[in-house]
Amino acid sequence: MKQVGDYGDIIISDDVIKRIIEETAEAVEGVAELSKNVKISQKDDRLQVDLFVTIYYGTKIPNLSWDIQQKVKAGVEQILDIKVSKININIHGIQFPQTS
Repeated sequence: MKQVGDYGDIIISDDVIKRIIEETAEAVEGVAELSKNVKISQKDDRLQVDLFVTIYYGTKIPNLSWDIQQKVKAGVEQILDIKVSKININIHGIQFPQTS
């Protein structure tokens, strides 16, 4: 992603953006695993994100999704100064407790 500054351009690689998104999302309580298949795109100078998440059994999916969206948006905007327009959460798995 490219940002134009007063003294020149700042180019932030997609890998850096994805890594910040991954670290932020994985820190949310209820996230068991985040797929490394984070997708990002840019539209009208705003970032759009698709995340693929495995959650822990018993986690309220809407609440977790909103929490991930809020924290990822805040993290990206604070760290990278890039506006986020959309964060799609795709729940693609559930992790059940281990039984003995």
